Amino acid sequence: MSFIRSKLGSWSAVGKVFTAALILIQIWAFYVLFWEIPALRNRETTAGLLGIIAYIQAFALLETTLITLFLTAVGLVIPTRVWGAGEWATHASAWLWVSGAWAAVVHFSEQSPLAWSGGELALWGGGYLLSCLLVALVVRHFTAVSTAIGRFVTSLTVLAQVYLALDLLSLLVIIGRNTISN
Repeated sequence: MSFIRSKLGSWSAVGKVFTAALILIQIWAFYVLFWEIPALRNRETTAGLLGIIAYIQAFALLETTLITLFLTAVGLVIPTRVWGAGEWATHASAWLWVSGAWAAVVHFSEQSPLAWSGGELALWGGGYLLSCLLVALVVRHFTAVSTAIGRFVTSLTVLAQVYLALDLLSLLVIIGRNTISN
């Protein structure tokens, strides 16, 4: 237990990373949802549309959980001196938001990453790694930035609780639909 506390800080640090991941993934889930609903509304029943929404929300919860577990495992493996004592949650949250921004840029780019040449892939990958390194250095060396990230993630806790309740309700809808259809 003291090993985990020395590596990650407190258990609330894991909650902060979960909150940062949940907010980021929910933003993307709502984007997908609002992009698709007009088309789905014309070909799905209301019950079918609610089922699709429930699955999107349930997968958002699954993604959030898997990303949090991955970042927790990374936090346990990487030496504490990389980010400083008790700063794992801040670094993980910053990395999540940088990765989310890059994922959105790649998504909205004109060409699919599968069609990129080796040079384009190296350029995008290098830009991503460079931005991650830059953000890590800024978070590590500027206490004000680290504190601001921590406060920002903490301020998102109430919104994350609403999204979590929505995700859990979606799981109940899926379980209910699958129970009724069997």
